[in-house]
Amino acid sequence: MQHSTRRNRPTPDLLTIAAAMLCLLAAACGGESATSSTISAEPTPSPTIAPTPAPTGITYVIEAPTPLTRDGWTVRPLGLITPSAAGLAESFAGQVGVAVAVPSRGIVYTLNGDLRFEALNVAKVPIMLAILEQAAASGRPLSGLDLALLEGMITESDNLAADTLWIRAGGSKGIHATLAAAGFADFRLDDDAWGESRLDAEHTATLLAALVDGTGLHAETRRIALDLMARVVPWQAWGASSGLPGGTTYGAKNGWYLEDEGWALHTSGFVLPQNGEPYTLAIYSLGGRSYFPARAEIETLAAALHAEVMARLSD
Repeated sequence: MQHSTRRNRPTPDLLTIAAAMLCLLAAACGGESATSSTISAEPTPSPTIAPTPAPTGITYVIEAPTPLTRDGWTVRPLGLITPSAAGLAESFAGQVGVAVAVPSRGIVYTLNGDLRFEALNVAKVPIMLAILEQAAASGRPLSGLDLALLEGMITESDNLAADTLWIRAGGSKGIHATLAAAGFADFRLDDDAWGESRLDAEHTATLLAALVDGTGLHAETRRIALDLMARVVPWQAWGASSGLPGGTTYGAKNGWYLEDEGWALHTSGFVLPQNGEPYTLAIYSLGGRSYFPARAEIETLAAALHAEVMARLSD
């Protein structure tokens, strides 16, 4: 804020007044005129800067940037739907990417939403969807083995089950082809290790949004995927479930690993409120020094996100 200033006009001292009187006497007697080096004329008053007027009651609004459109979604800043979560994310010591997708509005709100991270166990979501879509597209029912592997991979994050399903889905090429046919061409997983696939919060949230509104996915895929993610064991459901009111239907898939840069902790999921519009979310982070403090930071962010997003979507 700029502050107005006042500069007071200087008051002539006694010596200056006396000198001026002598000068006048000398001039009256025909003496030599006084020079500017010995006598100063009365200073010209400095312009006074008026103080800032009192507020008039007008509210100044900072306009959001022009929305982007990407993959059929309108991309807006996260702070427009959840200022608190955006502020918390901005204060992270490490890297963080956050996205909230609202399928009924076609809007995804993001903060660093296109920043890519190693997906870790969140990569199990596209593996699951590829297996389900392949079965639905061919018209064959899932085998008991497939269902058991899917349940272990999603509800308990069984890595051996994920390895088996990865192979059964055709590896990265088979999964990419299946998801691309459903309209999700950006999910190209790592050829050698699914956990090292690099994904971002924005595309993760919009992929999960297809489970809510059915875009691109078969009905049976949605039914099974929503059920599995809603039955994740409690110790695996941290983050995305933090701060949700009782009775809220939700599903989650998380990932965590100690990287060279610190802890990587990711959470993703969908929320079906009792009142209001469904939405999905994804939070990717990297750089936490210790697991539990970093996890608490993610959960605080998720709780703030849920509180404001649910309030806005219930209007």
